[in-house]
Amino acid sequence: MPALHREANWKLTMYKDHNPPHFHVIVSDGSEALVAISDLRLLDGGAPAKVLRAARAWAVVHKPELMKAWERYNR
Repeated sequence: MPALHREANWKLTMYKDHNPPHFHVIVSDGSEALVAISDLRLLDGGAPAKVLRAARAWAVVHKPELMKAWERYNR
Protein backbone atom coordinates (compact mmCIF):
# COMPACT_ATOMS: atom_id res chain seq x y z
CA MET A 1 0.00 0.00 0.00
CA PRO A 2 1.36 3.45 -0.80
CA ALA A 3 2.35 5.77 2.01
CA LEU A 4 -0.28 8.27 3.13
CA HIS A 5 2.47 10.54 4.48
CA ARG A 6 6.26 10.52 4.45
CA GLU A 7 8.90 12.21 6.56
CA ALA A 8 12.68 11.90 6.36
CA ASN A 9 12.97 8.61 8.26
CA TRP A 10 9.40 7.31 8.60
CA LYS A 11 6.17 6.84 6.70
CA LEU A 12 2.54 6.45 7.64
CA THR A 13 0.63 3.77 5.78
CA MET A 14 -2.56 1.75 5.98
CA TYR A 15 -3.62 -1.70 4.81
CA LYS A 16 -6.76 -3.78 4.48
CA ASP A 17 -6.52 -4.82 8.09
CA HIS A 18 -8.20 -5.78 11.38
CA ASN A 19 -10.19 -3.49 13.67
CA PRO A 20 -9.93 -1.08 15.38
CA PRO A 21 -9.22 1.43 12.61
CA HIS A 22 -5.51 2.22 12.74
CA PHE A 23 -2.46 3.20 10.75
CA HIS A 24 1.09 1.89 10.64
CA VAL A 25 4.13 4.04 11.31
CA ILE A 26 7.09 2.41 9.59
CA VAL A 27 10.53 3.71 10.50
CA SER A 28 13.72 3.42 8.46
CA ASP A 29 15.39 1.60 11.39
CA GLY A 30 12.96 -1.29 10.88
CA SER A 31 10.63 -0.52 13.77
CA GLU A 32 6.88 -0.33 13.24
CA ALA A 33 4.00 0.91 15.38
CA LEU A 34 0.25 0.49 14.98
CA VAL A 35 -1.69 3.54 16.17
CA ALA A 36 -5.47 3.81 16.62
CA ILE A 37 -7.05 6.58 14.59
CA SER A 38 -9.73 7.36 17.18
CA ASP A 39 -7.51 8.32 20.11
CA LEU A 40 -3.98 7.87 18.69
CA ARG A 41 -3.06 5.26 21.30
CA LEU A 42 -0.34 2.75 20.55
CA LEU A 43 -1.96 -0.59 19.70
CA ASP A 44 1.11 -2.68 18.97
CA GLY A 45 4.79 -2.50 18.18
CA GLY A 46 6.91 0.51 18.83
CA ALA A 47 8.89 3.30 17.28
CA PRO A 48 11.22 5.99 18.60
CA ALA A 49 9.34 8.50 20.77
CA LYS A 50 10.26 11.40 18.47
CA VAL A 51 8.76 9.58 15.47
CA LEU A 52 5.58 8.67 17.34
CA ARG A 53 5.14 12.29 18.44
CA ALA A 54 5.55 13.50 14.86
CA ALA A 55 3.20 10.85 13.45
CA ARG A 56 0.54 11.60 16.06
CA ALA A 57 0.87 15.36 15.45
CA TRP A 58 0.31 14.79 11.74
CA ALA A 59 -2.58 12.40 12.41
CA VAL A 60 -4.42 14.87 14.67
CA VAL A 61 -4.68 17.32 11.79
CA HIS A 62 -5.56 14.63 9.24
CA LYS A 63 -7.88 12.39 11.27
CA PRO A 64 -10.89 12.78 8.89
CA GLU A 65 -8.67 11.81 5.93
CA LEU A 66 -7.34 8.82 7.84
CA MET A 67 -10.86 7.57 8.60
CA LYS A 68 -11.86 7.97 4.94
CA ALA A 69 -8.77 6.02 3.89
CA TRP A 70 -9.59 3.28 6.45
CA GLU A 71 -13.14 3.00 5.09
CA ARG A 72 -11.85 2.89 1.50
CA TYR A 73 -9.26 0.17 2.19
CA ASN A 74 -11.47 -1.92 4.48
CA ARG A 75 -14.80 -2.19 2.63
